[in-house]
Amino acid sequence: MGQLIRNSLDEKIELKNISLNFSSKQVFDKVNLTLVKGKKYALMGKSGSGKSTLFKLIKGEIKADKGKVLIDGVDINDLTRESKRNIFQAIGQDTFLFNGTIRHNIFLYDNFSEDKYREILQRVNMRATIEALAEKDMTIIGEKSQDLSGGQRQRIQVARGLIRDKDVYLFDEVTANLDEENANLLEETIKSLDKTVLAIRHRIDPSLRNYDYIIYIDKKKVKVMDYQEFIEKQE
Repeated sequence: MGQLIRNSLDEKIELKNISLNFSSKQVFDKVNLTLVKGKKYALMGKSGSGKSTLFKLIKGEIKADKGKVLIDGVDINDLTRESKRNIFQAIGQDTFLFNGTIRHNIFLYDNFSEDKYREILQRVNMRATIEALAEKDMTIIGEKSQDLSGGQRQRIQVARGLIRDKDVYLFDEVTANLDEENANLLEETIKSLDKTVLAIRHRIDPSLRNYDYIIYIDKKKVKVMDYQEFIEKQE
């Protein structure tokens, strides 16, 4: 268990010479990658190429067989579990809403200022929707809530992550199960973030322009490209 405490990302995340095997299958072979603070990266690759595995490596949930993941030069395995939680916020495509009010689903019984709360609701395009409900943000929702659409439920989950104000956001195909309109709304939210972003993407569309770089995983390696270079390689 790591002992060093670090609560922020100041400059960069580095993967140095990362090699990883799962069940005798090699997933990564001497991968080197640098994620610069404040930049947005779309992570793409065929199914099974290792996108989710790369997420787990970066968050320190799994260890590489060889190589290191460095947070501002510090080995992530030397950081405390709490440090990792303070730096990273992962948001996935599976929405979990418990039986409680909209506010409680976002706050998770933590304390945040009303200004911050309203800002986040605006950012995820949910403020008007919630205001239109009879009970507003005290509306009870849950696993099978009829008050919210699938896209709205997903945006509640994104709000839950954004209000915690971490330095690095990892989005795991958050638009995969949404229609085009809701997917575009969420991509605009991601675009507006003044954060370091790594987002697993499954489809090629114009919203990829929102990202500074596209990381493409292929044959156990990663290649970093801008949007134009990536599109040219798909043709």
